[in-house]
Amino acid sequence: MIKAVSILDEVIRVIRASKDKKDAKNNLSAAFAFSEAQAEAIVNLQLYRLTNTDIVTLREEAAELARTIARLESILASDKKLIRVIQKELTDIKKKYADSRRTTIEAKIEEIKIDLEVMVAAEDVMVSLTKYGYIKRASLRSYSASGGADAAMKEADRVIFQQELNTTDTLLIFTNEGHYLYLPVHEIPEKRWKDLGQHVASIVPIAAEEKIIKAIPVKEFDRPLFLTFMTRNGMIKRTELSEYKAQRYSKPLMALKLKKDDECIDVHLTNGQMDVILATRLGYGLWFSEEESGTVGQRAAGVKAINLKAGDTVVGAKVFDPHKSIDLFIATPTRRREKDGAGPPNRKIIACPARRGHASRVKDFSSPDSRYRTGESGRYGLAVDGKKEISYPSMSQRCVPLIAITTVLMSLIKMKPATLSRSGKRRMRKKTERRIERLT
Repeated sequence: MIKAVSILDEVIRVIRASKDKKDAKNNLSAAFAFSEAQAEAIVNLQLYRLTNTDIVTLREEAAELARTIARLESILASDKKLIRVIQKELTDIKKKYADSRRTTIEAKIEEIKIDLEVMVAAEDVMVSLTKYGYIKRASLRSYSASGGADAAMKEADRVIFQQELNTTDTLLIFTNEGHYLYLPVHEIPEKRWKDLGQHVASIVPIAAEEKIIKAIPVKEFDRPLFLTFMTRNGMIKRTELSEYKAQRYSKPLMALKLKKDDECIDVHLTNGQMDVILATRLGYGLWFSEEESGTVGQRAAGVKAINLKAGDTVVGAKVFDPHKSIDLFIATPTRRREKDGAGPPNRKIIACPARRGHASRVKDFSSPDSRYRTGESGRYGLAVDGKKEISYPSMSQRCVPLIAITTVLMSLIKMKPATLSRSGKRRMRKKTERRIERLT
């Protein structure tokens, strides 16, 4: 603009000689080497801008721009000047906008935990778990629609846990290798009751040879309860339930420490005042209070519960309220069945003499969903489809042979033993043994 004013007469002459605005811009650029933007500004120039006041202002603005360019170039050419400018500008910003700190810096802070359980909708569901590890939860509507039928499972499988739970509850699943799986009920796959469940290994990976032995539902972990573990070699461990609450449960967690040749056979939820009865393979038993086993940590191995003879192992362990009367059902694999009342505390009792076979399983009758029921005389027997079929003798009498149970079961399916051949009786006896195995 200053250049154009200094040669104003020539500029006016060129513009007047031009045909139009575009031609005027081209002529200015050709005659005075103006850029396109400068030529555009000249042809759009208003006449009042040609006064002396505006000319002086333009010259002062040009001088100021030159000084600014020189200062900025000197800053860019020197790192020290650049750092000083940055510090000065930040200090000015601090003076202008500074306020008191709204956060505090501490050496230790409380861990922020988000309770996902409060986000879970509370709903009553039916949960089932089988011996082979297939688990599922189904709505009560789906369960009711099935008419109370058994959960779907494979042919040789059996249910070890079936109970109505809430989606806010937690299911603890224990294995024979001393591990446990922590499964919130709302994370268990939902299926129709008639569908086969999903294997727990797809939820929490476990070894192929690891077997599931027990499932215990928990509503609150801060209750004054204990988990009591029994092992095959006669060890017992009692730990507070609160120690088994887990925050991370993507893999199996340690429930108890086992020796190399030992395995966990049973787990019970106790209140600290219950009695324990153990039965061994050679037919011996021991009854004692759970308080005698003491309390240890989650990763401990526990203490010795029973002294075993050579070749003997613990095959069953039950807990019960000492103020209630219970009966035990002792099963042997040599076609014998027997009932035994609990003896006095801290006394060794004969569960099943070795000459009558090896004990294989112990069943109590305190569970409300037990398949065994009491007759009017107080004696116990095997219940099939909810009916009392056979009563058992006292401890001083001989055990009832399995053929008696075979007779009962065959009568249920409208068959008589006399109509079967010897080989047919053997086949029926084996079939009955398998059915009783599932019932017990």
